[in-house]
Amino acid sequence: MSRSRREIEALADIFVGTPATPPSAAAKDRVVAIVEGHLPVRAALWRPAAAGLLAGDDPATLLEVDDREVWVTHLNSQGELPAAALLEQVVAAPAGGHCWMVAGGGEVAAPRCIAAADEIVLMTGADQAAVVGAYSAAKQIVHEAGTQVRLRVLIAGSPVSAAEDVWRRLSETIQTHLGVEASLLGVLPQLEVAEQASRAAVPLPDGDPATLMSALQARPANAPAPGTTIAAPVDVIDPPASSRVESQVPPAPEPPVANQSNWSRQVRLASADRPDGLPCGVAPLAVETPLPDVIRLGVDADGGLHVAADAPDAAFLPEAATWAVQHRGLLALADARVRKDSGVVADVLVRDIHRAVGMSGGPWQVHLVTDKGTMPVPPPAQP
Repeated sequence: MSRSRREIEALADIFVGTPATPPSAAAKDRVVAIVEGHLPVRAALWRPAAAGLLAGDDPATLLEVDDREVWVTHLNSQGELPAAALLEQVVAAPAGGHCWMVAGGGEVAAPRCIAAADEIVLMTGADQAAVVGAYSAAKQIVHEAGTQVRLRVLIAGSPVSAAEDVWRRLSETIQTHLGVEASLLGVLPQLEVAEQASRAAVPLPDGDPATLMSALQARPANAPAPGTTIAAPVDVIDPPASSRVESQVPPAPEPPVANQSNWSRQVRLASADRPDGLPCGVAPLAVETPLPDVIRLGVDADGGLHVAADAPDAAFLPEAATWAVQHRGLLALADARVRKDSGVVADVLVRDIHRAVGMSGGPWQVHLVTDKGTMPVPPPAQP
C-alpha cells in the first residue's frame, strides 16, 4: 500500500471517529468507596490502616472528605508527586492504574457515590449493633449498585477469632438475603501506633463528594507517569500573540450565576459563552476525533494546534495533547490552516480568578474567562 493511500485511510479513520485502542486492564484506575459503619472509636482513626490493606504495595491515594475540603494522603508513591492546590491537580498527577480510596462518613455512602465506585469496602465493628448496622448498609449498597457490586468487609476493633465468627454470620446473611457474595478484606484487632503520613487539603468542588467521584471516573486510563508534563512527550509551544487578543466576534452576554461558590457550574457556563469552548484567537477545528467529548480541538492564526477543556476535565488534556501531536500530519491534510510541524498547546478554561491562578504553572495554559473573552493567566514567577 502506498504512503498516500495509508494517509488517506488514516484520515478517514479520524473523520469517522475510530475509537482509540482500549487500554489494558492493568492501566485502569480502581475507585474504592469506604463506607463506615459502627466502629469502636472514631472512624477516621481506622482509615489509614484500612487504606494500607487496600493498597498493599501498589501506589494509591486516600481521599478523605471533610466538609468542603478533601484531605489527600499518598501511599507507596513512586517518585515525588507534585504539590497540588486543587483537586484537578491531585487527580491528574498519578499514572494510570492508580488506586483511589474515598472515605468521609455518611457523605460517601450517598447513592451517587456508591453508584460511581468500582468497589465498596464496608468498615464495621463486631458488636451486635455494628453487625445489624453493617447488614443494613450492605442492603442499601446493593440497592444502589446492584447485585454485581464488588463488596468487601473490614472488621475493626475485635480479636481475630471473634471477627471471623461475625464475618461468617454476616456473609451468609448477605448472600442469602441480598444475593451478593461479599469477601473479607481483613481484620484490624486494634489501632496500631504508626508514623502519621503527611496529608494536604484541597477544596472540594461544589462541596459534593459525588463531584469528586466523577472527577476520578473521568481520568483517562493511560494517564502520564507521575511528575511528567505535556512537554515531555509533546512539543509544546508558547501560545501565539494572537491568543492574547479579544475575539473578533464578542461573546454573548454572560447569564447570571446565582451561587458564586459553585465554581464547577461557572466553568460550564464559560463554554456556553463561546459555543466552540476555545480561547480567544483560536478557531475550532471541524474534525471528528476519537477524543473524549469534553476535549475541543482548535487552530490558532500561526497554524498551531490547541486542545482545550474546562477545569473539571483537565485530566484528559495530557492524553489529548499526545494524540494531537501524533496525528498533526493528518490533521494538516484535513485542514490547511494546521502546520504539519506545529506544536500543541493545552488550554484550560476557568471562570474563577482564584482557581485560575492556582492552576497556572501546570502542564497547560490557563485562560480566565471574562465578559469580553478569555485572558491567559501567566505561570507564577520562579523564586
